[in-house]
Amino acid sequence: MTNKKESRHGRSFCGRTKRELEKTRLLPTDLEQLVFEYLGDQLEKESAVTLRGHSDWVYSVCLMPDGLLASASKDLTIRVWNVREQCPKCILTLTGHTDYVYSVCALADGRLASASRDGTVRIWDLADTAVRRCVQVLDGHRGKHVHSVCALPGSGLASGSADGRVCIWDTANG
Repeated sequence: MTNKKESRHGRSFCGRTKRELEKTRLLPTDLEQLVFEYLGDQLEKESAVTLRGHSDWVYSVCLMPDGLLASASKDLTIRVWNVREQCPKCILTLTGHTDYVYSVCALADGRLASASRDGTVRIWDLADTAVRRCVQVLDGHRGKHVHSVCALPGSGLASGSADGRVCIWDTANG
């Protein structure tokens, strides 16, 4: 089931070298399969790598289409990790929420959505490497804790909150 092999460039993922992976644009499901196949039975035994950087609980992680990993934390931040490297590291810390960040999810267009105890959903643009900022704040949950976000087809986004509602958003139009 696992396909670990050594190439002349080091380890490969599912028979693909690091160089081959860098040239390929993969869908999140492809990346999840790659991670599962690469780690194989290690998933049941121990952590292959521990990412350190948050100063408090980590509530949520998500794999992004470009192979980066995002994490949401009680420390009010979202961290973006480059897990494609042999030594994964935090490459970006996003701030803006004023309370715990409970959930993150990757949107189809490459942006990132986050849900927070501050009652907001934020949309982050990570494409512009010079800016990488919050581009939209969605606050339709009546100021209650927003516990989760989930990407929907196209530009859709669903969020669930302590107000007992699920909101469906069109992130292209706000």
